[in-house]
Amino acid sequence: MFGGSGIKNPQLEGRDCKSRPVGDGQLFYPMQVNDAAKLVRATSKPFPGAFIINNNFKLIIYEAQVIAEEAYIGPYLKFADGFLAILDFKMETL
Repeated sequence: MFGGSGIKNPQLEGRDCKSRPVGDGQLFYPMQVNDAAKLVRATSKPFPGAFIINNNFKLIIYEAQVIAEEAYIGPYLKFADGFLAILDFKMETL
């Protein structure tokens, strides 16, 4: 067996990872801010990114950071229990 004469394991050949569905990254305002930050990290590049839809716009977020208050100068989102500073994003019109 140690000399390479063992049984072939088909489970190790041709592993195919499924891509993350875009809908997995949707953010909702009633979410906890830490859950939103984790979702942004989990769906960031090379995945499609986390997103939130507001009116006719889709904000796709690739990097964000929990902040203490809304005194932050720059784009941010207000969630149920805190604020999320948006550091890297893309805006799309729907």
